[in-house]
Amino acid sequence: MTSGADPSCSDRYFAVVFSRGNDIVYRDYASGTEHVVISDGSEPVFGPGSTQIAFVRAGQIWVCDLNGNGAHAVTPGPGDRQPNWGRIPGEN
Repeated sequence: MTSGADPSCSDRYFAVVFSRGNDIVYRDYASGTEHVVISDGSEPVFGPGSTQIAFVRAGQIWVCDLNGNGAHAVTPGPGDRQPNWGRIPGEN
């Protein structure tokens, strides 16, 4: 079992992202591997299709891919928390 906070389970893969200290960690349960996606982040949430992660950094909501690439802020902050992708139009 992993130790960490703020877990989010993938809707497509047998995987989870979670906070460990100041890191966002991706754990693949099929292979047993894990890697740090982003440092200096918390509250990770898989996006639709589990291809991106939203997370909190310095009071802003950020988004990146599963490798940590393309990280960019999507809210102005400074007190933004609890990222949520919401409902995708047309999905039940």
